[in-house]
Amino acid sequence: MKIQDACLPCITAQTVSCAALIPEADRPAFYRSVFHTLAQLDFNQPAPAASGAVYRLVKQTLRTEDPYASLRQRVNENLLAEVPALSLRISQASDPFAEALRLAILANGFDFNPIHHPDFNRMLNEFKTALDVPFDLETTALKQALSEARTVLVLGDNFGEVVIDALLLEQIHQLNPDLNLVYAVRGQPVVNNVIAEDARQAGIHRWARILSNGDDALGTLLPRTSASSSPKAGYQLTSTAASVGPYRLCNGAPVNCCHSRHKSAGKASPLQKTCFNVAQLWRAVCGVSDATNAASIDGTKCVVVTP
Repeated sequence: MKIQDACLPCITAQTVSCAALIPEADRPAFYRSVFHTLAQLDFNQPAPAASGAVYRLVKQTLRTEDPYASLRQRVNENLLAEVPALSLRISQASDPFAEALRLAILANGFDFNPIHHPDFNRMLNEFKTALDVPFDLETTALKQALSEARTVLVLGDNFGEVVIDALLLEQIHQLNPDLNLVYAVRGQPVVNNVIAEDARQAGIHRWARILSNGDDALGTLLPRTSASSSPKAGYQLTSTAASVGPYRLCNGAPVNCCHSRHKSAGKASPLQKTCFNVAQLWRAVCGVSDATNAASIDGTKCVVVTP
């Protein structure tokens, strides 16, 4: 989606929030660099590209490739400590797949974008409190699609959250052991987005191939996706796409998906509107020859395909 007027206050607010990572004496030069970059902004590009450019300047100012390196390590380690109890919870559930999916939904609250003024202890407490809040998921169609699929592409979201994603991937693997499961990450550190290092730390490699999109933008921008990201060509997208943040299963939806998105109450992301073509995304990231009837929303997304 092209940059809209409503995107500009968010980009500016993110600039100010990112500046908190920079020593006060260096902030004026940082702001000048950012606003010089924004003055030459291409409004035909998606907003995540602009946010990625801002964060690139943060890294240049701090002279580090990943200002979040220590935080991502600490958050992942803390959530890995929760895995034994969460795994037991899943194994004891009447429907382990649905329970793992429910946990993955709740894990969308682990969002450390500075614009949200993140507090990990608060996030963890909210996550644990929400564990006992009942809500039902209808997973029959999703499980059927996963059981019949040959390849599933999961688009990772954030560090921390990736640890819980691994629990869901384990259940998907148990549902279909022959499945070619692919977990896509950002090519370089950008704010709190998941990278290959997070995925390996979370144990994603035990259940899925970790795939870099080769870029440092927030999200996955089709024209900038690395050609090396293609795991295998010759697959066709089915009419099912699922997202676990928040949960939605779409059947027979138009290929060009445009809808409002939000995370559940108390979670980090505000209500936004997103438009993108999941069929194009799958072709760009994984070299798929054709795709039809797919839709997706924010958070960790998985696209089911069959040969």
